[in-house]
Parts: sequence; C-alpha cells; structure tokens
Amino acid sequence: MYLGMSPFEAPATYNLLQYAELVQGIYYPIGGFHKIPESFEAIAKKHGAKVVYEAPVARILLSGNRATGVRLESGEEIYADITICNADAVWAYNHLLPPTTFAKNLEKKNLTSSSISFYWCVDRVIEELDVHNIFLADRYRESFDEIFKNHDLPRDLSFYVNVPSRIDPSAAPKGKDAIVVLVPVGYITDQDWDCLVARARKAVLIRLAIHLGYDIERFIVEEDVSDPRRWRADFNLHAGSILGLSHEISQVLFFRPNTKSRQFQDLYFVGASVQPGTGVPIVISGAKIVSEEILRNLKMHIPWKKQEEQSMNFATIFAIIAALWSWALNLFTRKPKAKKL
Repeated sequence: MYLGMSPFEAPATYNLLQYAELVQGIYYPIGGFHKIPESFEAIAKKHGAKVVYEAPVARILLSGNRATGVRLESGEEIYADITICNADAVWAYNHLLPPTTFAKNLEKKNLTSSSISFYWCVDRVIEELDVHNIFLADRYRESFDEIFKNHDLPRDLSFYVNVPSRIDPSAAPKGKDAIVVLVPVGYITDQDWDCLVARARKAVLIRLAIHLGYDIERFIVEEDVSDPRRWRADFNLHAGSILGLSHEISQVLFFRPNTKSRQFQDLYFVGASVQPGTGVPIVISGAKIVSEEILRNLKMHIPWKKQEEQSMNFATIFAIIAALWSWALNLFTRKPKAKKL
C-alpha cells in the first residue's frame, strides 16, 4: 500500500516506486528520521535563522489579500515579507485563514488512510524479524475495501513491522530491539477508537506469535501508541489522515493544491497535501521547490543551482508546455474521419 491508497485503486504508474526501491535501495538516516529536521535546523541556524519552539500559530496575518506574517496563540505577532506554512494544507486553509470556497472544497476531497501505530521497546533481540516485515491478510482485497470504503479496521489485518535497531545501533541498547508496527486503518468518521486499538493490538500479537513461534508481548518493556485521534491532535492532520489528500489522478500534479497559494499573495505551502505529494523524500523535494520558487520570484540567485542548469530547466519547461499545447491543438482541431456507409 503506497501513498495511503488501495493498490486496487491506485494508478499503475505508482508501481515504479517498488521498482526504484528494489533497484536503487532505500536510504535510512542513522539516528532516526528526526535527524533530518535536526540537520535542517542546524543549517538554518548557521545562516542566521531563529527557531522558536512551544509557539503554536493561531492565525496567518493578512493585509487585504496578502499574507504578512503570523499571530501566535500567545498573542505575539511576527511579521514577514514571505510566509511559508508547513501545517497540513486542509487544516491550515480552514483554521489559520479566512473562510473561502477553496478551503471548504478541500475538506470534501478524498483522503489517504490513517494508521494505528505501536512503538515497542523489547528487552531482547527478536532475531526472526528483519528490518522490513510485511504481513498480508488472506482476505487481501476485502481488507482494503474495509479501510478505504468503510473507513474501518479490517477484520483480517495487513500490517508492517519495522525494526530500526537492525541497522541503526542508536535505536536500541545492545541486546534489545526497537519495533514499530503500522496497521492501516480508515481516517476519522465516527469509530470507537479505543475498541479498534485494542483489537488491532491483539490481532498483531497473535499473528506475530504464529510467525515467531512464541509470544512477543512478554518482552515488551515500554509501549507507545498513535491512532488517528493522536495524529489529528498532535499534528493537525485533517481527520487523522496520515498522508494528506489522496493521490488519485484527479488530485495530483496540476489538480493538487499549489505550493504557492492562489488565494493569498506571498503565502506558500509545504507538505503532503500540496504539490508534489506525500512521503518524506517527496515533501523534502517540495520544500526545495518552494525555496527555488521564492528565490525566482524575488529575482534572487539559487545558490545550489548552476546558471546553465536554471536555463536548461526553463527550456525544458517551455518545451513541455509547447508539446502539450501542440497536442491539445491537434486534439481539438482535427476533423473526424469520414465513415463509409
């Protein structure tokens, strides 16, 4: 299940993801994924940026139709020439900005799934588990229908188990393991989440016991759990959908919310629900795209790009636009062939 979609509904081109992972491999940041924002923070501070913590944003400030900064929940106002929002776009448009038709329409779009995730510290190495472990339901197709059509927890679970300590010594003390279990589930509607979490945990432990030949539960010394309620509360993810807007054809590329707001000037967005899409590498690419777009709009040099690369990119974009225009012109102006009676 890639991009939080059912494999029976996702565009076939997404199979390229599997090919890329098999051929090129998968990169993992030693120390965990939080090392990525920590590295960005260090680079930003090196260049004079100030990072403020424990300062939730209550509102994006506007002057007419132009974003001018943010108001914190404390009441403090911070003004800026450019405002970049990396909160979930659906939530941000509906909570940090004035009501618009665009914002309401975002709430009606199809969403990706959510997850019930278990984080376990175990006091021994579970040798039978590798870094990546996928357990598929016998009722495979039906299980995805229960997630994406009924927004429920499937009766027969498919789930993913990651053991980061298998490749990252910092993930757990020597002789112990860190385990992450991700169980796909529907986003928030009107479910009894306490019941679903308990059922998911029991089903996972039973399946693991069958696979391992013993009960892993007795080795768990610490446990944390995230379910859709927590994803929504901690990260403001609309309906607890962990990967934002769905990636069906009608919600990708041009049809996905733009990184540069079309409703408010000098306001940019980064995250899973805007272009180019979801997933850590893709969102980081989106951040790079936003940085380049801002620098171009300000007519400033893009330091990580050579001049000839920038010219080549413009030429490539121009060529693509020209080709699409030619195709569209040909499509709508060609005459239908006469048929013989």
